[in-house]
Amino acid sequence: MPTYADQLRVWRQAFVQQHIQTAALDARLLLQHVSGLDAAQLITKDHLDMPAKELSAFNALCQRRLTGEPIARIIGHKEFLGRDFILNDDTLVPRPETELLVETALSKLPKDGRFIDLGTGSGAIAISILAERSDMSGMATDLSENALLCAKENAEVLGVADHLRFVQSDWYADIEPQLFDLIVSNPPYIAVGEKAEMNQEALQFDPELALFAANDGLAAYVKIVDRAKEYLTEGGWLMVEIGHRQARAVSQLFLSAGFQQVSSIKDLSGLDRVVVGQR
Repeated sequence: MPTYADQLRVWRQAFVQQHIQTAALDARLLLQHVSGLDAAQLITKDHLDMPAKELSAFNALCQRRLTGEPIARIIGHKEFLGRDFILNDDTLVPRPETELLVETALSKLPKDGRFIDLGTGSGAIAISILAERSDMSGMATDLSENALLCAKENAEVLGVADHLRFVQSDWYADIEPQLFDLIVSNPPYIAVGEKAEMNQEALQFDPELALFAANDGLAAYVKIVDRAKEYLTEGGWLMVEIGHRQARAVSQLFLSAGFQQVSSIKDLSGLDRVVVGQR
């Protein structure tokens, strides 16, 4: 039987030949997933023969990676702000750019504040806020029942379920009248015409409902901004993640709705990533 080191080398080379930039990391993550070994354990045991069952499973997962399927989709979870989030077919893979949205939310939320996360997906935003601020309480909504099931599981695993309520809703449609200190959302914002510019892994494996929006990618923002003041306390904040070319258009939606202190915040790459405004 081949050793762990043998198989790691074989598939690392296969990924390199397929022009997968993270070849070594991907091969190791898949091997860790199959074997249950962490990185340190794998180093100490890489000379051992792989059990037949592990070998078969590892080869199958590596074949999936060769087709372009992202690692997070294959292993079913993804790290975000230092925490591990379970995924399913109806949730986006959390991306590092979205960490800015969480950090901005944390900077605006008052002590003992309440927030609502519209279109929560895996729950990464809402759960990350609550994990950092135990004084907070929140509501998370999504149109997809399957996405909400995933978010609920993540909330339980990460210990914030007591502070987070889940509601299946198409934006505000099924949210009863109430006030929040913050409305936060990472909505679908990619225009259908931008498909050719997209990362093909996201295009093939992320749910289209969570990616694309009509009206040049602005449709969801129009719905979110239109009724935001009904759900915000005086002085409360609205903030959304945006595509890097949408800062002006989304800011104008905020201004037209009467929001104050409207601004866009750049991510670490220097691209506009979050628009905020205050009621």
